[in-house]
Amino acid sequence: MLLDGGALAEGPVAVRHTEGLVHGFLVLRTLEGKILADGDLIQVARGDRVRSQLVFHFKDGSIRSETAVFSQRRSFRLLSDHVIQKGPAFKQATETSIDGSTGQITTRYTDDDGKEKVATDRLELPLDVANGLIFTLLKNIRPDARGTTLSMVAASP
Repeated sequence: MLLDGGALAEGPVAVRHTEGLVHGFLVLRTLEGKILADGDLIQVARGDRVRSQLVFHFKDGSIRSETAVFSQRRSFRLLSDHVIQKGPAFKQATETSIDGSTGQITTRYTDDDGKEKVATDRLELPLDVANGLIFTLLKNIRPDARGTTLSMVAASP
C-alpha cells in the first residue's frame, strides 16, 4: 500500500482507533455491477485481541473465508490468519494458515489427481504483516503520513 506523499513509514501501524464488535453485510460485484458473492464480516474484540472473520458465498457455490486474529496493543500485529478457498470460482481448493508468532505457513491443497497435499514453510515475518487486516490498517494510518508500506504473505501450492 502506498499513500500520497514522500517518505515512507516503516513497521507496524499504530492503533489510533481500537477495534470492537462489528457485523457487516457485504456484496462483491463485477465492475458492471453483477453480483458475484454475498458476504459477512464478523469481528469480536476481547481486551487487546481481535478476531475478524470475512466470508464470501459465491453464486456458483464457491466459498472464501478468512479469519484473522490480531493484537491491538499500541500497534496492530497479526497473530494468525486462516484462509479457505474452495469451489468453481477457484482454480484449486486451498486452505492456508499463518502463525504470526512462529512464522509457520501451512498450505493444504488437492493436487490434479485429487490427492490432498500439505506444504509447510517457516518465514521470518516482519511486524507489519497485513494479511486479514487491510481495512483495519487503512482506518488507522495517520492522515498526515506521507506514505505507508506493509508486508503480505502470499502462499500457494
